Amino acid sequence: KESFCRLIHNAQHGTGSFSSQKLSHTHPIVAFVHGHDHQTPERVDWTCPSPYDDITIPQYSVGTPFYGGNQNGGDIRFTIFRLGSHYREVVGVAASPGDPTGAWTYTFLERQDVMRDP
Repeated sequence: KESFCRLIHNAQHGTGSFSSQKLSHTHPIVAFVHGHDHQTPERVDWTCPSPYDDITIPQYSVGTPFYGGNQNGGDIRFTIFRLGSHYREVVGVAASPGDPTGAWTYTFLERQDVMRDP
């Protein structure tokens, strides 16, 4: 974790192996994505350990598309990311495995203005 955070810090400040600033100070990383945890999609902000604790990265748990039994509430689930010229959009959707072409419901919605130049 410390090496990862030091790399981000150096890229933001033009230090270490970076000759000039490359990343935004506000949103250096658009998203950290992980999954296969059988949960509804969610976002938690992860902060680097000191001395890099000024760096916070949005961390998304994207769940699992489908798992037998009662995980995911028995639903088929997907999480969709879209990175536009200014926005990061995240949508979690679910459908019944008995009617996958029927109605889909939203389980998570987020739109944030983060894609600005450094």
